[in-house]
Amino acid sequence: MATANGQDTTSKANLIVATLAPVADFKADRQLGKAPFVVRFTDISTNTPTKWSWDFGNGTSSSDQNPQHMYINEGSYDVRFTVSNQYGRDSVFKTGSSAPAVSTTVPTATPEAPVATVTQAVTIVPTTSATKAPLSPIVMVIALGITFLAVSGRCRK
Repeated sequence: MATANGQDTTSKANLIVATLAPVADFKADRQLGKAPFVVRFTDISTNTPTKWSWDFGNGTSSSDQNPQHMYINEGSYDVRFTVSNQYGRDSVFKTGSSAPAVSTTVPTATPEAPVATVTQAVTIVPTTSATKAPLSPIVMVIALGITFLAVSGRCRK
């Protein structure tokens, strides 16, 4: 500010801070294999998300940033990944199909923060060859428990 008596200047550090809502994206280390099939998912989102939400397409989910997930049964699975931070959230949805990748952005907005959803095709498909269905995890746990009890009973004698 300039006056007849001189000039004065004031600086304020970090007065204005521009931030961005995160943009969701992920990769899978494998997309095709024989059941049971383990996939390591890696968050490659931008703009520093602080929360993660995975829907693995088979009724299970995770809030880990980079989860590992086992697909027990054969099939094609759709995966939805949502990230958020204090400035907003974003989701990406990848379908399990053999179709080539197609990307479509559909922006939506909420009063709290803008949200964009990206739909992209990707194959996350265990092999479809005829195999016997694997045992359910509960049956496997019971069998391991019985084996443990049998072995520990022999050790006590």
